[in-house]
Amino acid sequence: MTIREKVALAPLTSYHIGGEADYFAEPETIEDLTAVTTWLRQHPQPYYLLGDGTNVLFSSQGYRGLIIKPNFKNIIFSDQIVTVGCNYKLADLLDESLRHNLIGLEFTAGIPGSVGGAIYGNAGMYGQAMSDVVTQVVTFDLQSQKIETRYREALEFSYRHSQFKAMQNTVIVEVSLKLKHGDVEVSKKIIAEWLERRHTNHPTEPSAGCAFKNVPLTTEIEAQCQKLGLDIERFKQHRKIPTAFLIDQLDLKGKTVGGAVVSPKHANYIINKGTATSEDVITLMSLIKQQVRDAYGIQLEEEVQLVTSS
Repeated sequence: MTIREKVALAPLTSYHIGGEADYFAEPETIEDLTAVTTWLRQHPQPYYLLGDGTNVLFSSQGYRGLIIKPNFKNIIFSDQIVTVGCNYKLADLLDESLRHNLIGLEFTAGIPGSVGGAIYGNAGMYGQAMSDVVTQVVTFDLQSQKIETRYREALEFSYRHSQFKAMQNTVIVEVSLKLKHGDVEVSKKIIAEWLERRHTNHPTEPSAGCAFKNVPLTTEIEAQCQKLGLDIERFKQHRKIPTAFLIDQLDLKGKTVGGAVVSPKHANYIINKGTATSEDVITLMSLIKQQVRDAYGIQLEEEVQLVTSS
């Protein structure tokens, strides 16, 4: 297991932002993970587990510690169960599942990133999420070196959340998903429609996806919005207000700080026009949060993971 030094982080993320990591490891086996654990005991320092980098903003000052990017890409189909390595791309998994005449992952169409990252953040769209299809997750603990199988009921899934967000020592090694047999051609049509909608409504410039989580439509927030004259009737079915709607009402599309811009196409995307630093993005996010709080009394919560220099 080779531990590399002074590795640029920007090319490893969809944001194309980030300085250098002091150290970098890309384990491909359990033995590699064990070697990383041994190295950390000999060289104690902060570390960060990186997936496919599609939901991460690294500091432009870099990361003072070890970046661990697990690279497990195994895949096995057994009837309706698919077991897949953490770094297998969601898009490839969707395609491969359809080739095995299995449906149930249509909601992942257009979601970037890896399977492990999707489980970590319970990724989803159109009212569905990874928690609807996962059955179990195999993990490796970087401190105890323990390998454990965790079942869905114990993973504390909720909106864009799993228990792994509170378990920074835990590596998601592989995931088992239960799909179903069905009409693959119908699924392909649904996927094509969703991809076209995503292409139309989402920016193509470098970003980390939605900057903020959508807002749960509580009774208190519903009353506040009605008092302010906001038309939220169409959001009541799913009990969430799209954050893009709130930002758009404040006329913030196109707002710029340095090289960071609120996308003119989708108000909940902060895009990198090519020269953005992490400070530009964070400053723009703070401005948005302040204006939404001042206008609606709503505190936005970041969906992008902010990884600052240790």
